[in-house]
Amino acid sequence: MRFQFKHPVSFIVSLLFLASPAAFAAPVGQNLPGIDRSQMAQILMATEKASDNAAAAVYPSSMLSSTWVTGNAAGEPYVYMTTGKPNKIILYLHSWTADMTQIETPFASDLLNIQNAIFVAPNFNGPNNTPAALGSQDTSDRINTVIEEIRYKTNLTRVYLVGTSGGGMASLLLLGRYPNLVYRASIWSPCYDLATAYGETADPSLKADMIAAIGSAPTGPDDPRYLGRSPRSVLQNFNGSTTKVIINVGTKDTTFPKHNGYDAMNAMLAASPGADVSVVEWPMGHEFHAIDVLKQLVLE
Repeated sequence: MRFQFKHPVSFIVSLLFLASPAAFAAPVGQNLPGIDRSQMAQILMATEKASDNAAAAVYPSSMLSSTWVTGNAAGEPYVYMTTGKPNKIILYLHSWTADMTQIETPFASDLLNIQNAIFVAPNFNGPNNTPAALGSQDTSDRINTVIEEIRYKTNLTRVYLVGTSGGGMASLLLLGRYPNLVYRASIWSPCYDLATAYGETADPSLKADMIAAIGSAPTGPDDPRYLGRSPRSVLQNFNGSTTKVIINVGTKDTTFPKHNGYDAMNAMLAASPGADVSVVEWPMGHEFHAIDVLKQLVLE
């Protein structure tokens, strides 16, 4: 499968104490006494930004690197590098046939124009042609393990998520399996349901990869072997704590047609009706525009 390359803290703390303790105990997405959802989101966003700016002021020199460094989080390999004085985490999830080193190639190089960030790319079991990969629970767990380590080592909080193709599917799975992990997301050309994709994709190599990972073709639309690895099975857990999710789809995409993005958006909005989730259509095929990720992730 080929791609075409084409705040002051004291003020915020005061705001937090204006809300009752009971309000902060309420579930995410529920209306809170004395404060509406949008106000709460703004307060929490400001708090996270202030916390990350404070962490940036004392960012450890041991985690600064202008070249790619290989790390290991409890057995999960990843690569990272930094720009400026990092105050945010950019989490990149590689595409269907790639691994963690994809972020080091020209394919994703425009992402490095984001300043004051640590860029992190987990391997999460590599290409989607093995049982350990292809949407397994273990892939999401490994991504989460890496983020836990990066947060521990840097004291940064906000995770800006980028994923394309198989990484787009992994991004949707992460939003369903770890709904409180991501601050903002730019997702490109994702797969929403593997069984459906098997029947409609124009890329025969995808079908071969699915069979290699799962064992055989799907027996029906709800084959549990396929469903359990698909975002369709987990997005009911999306809770809207991610401040913005932008799903980018190609109007000419025959690998994962654009309805995948709309299906994912509808599932997330059904789970969290007030969430900021949208689909952007591009006149493209199965592509990834790294330069446009910059606009979607850092222009708030």
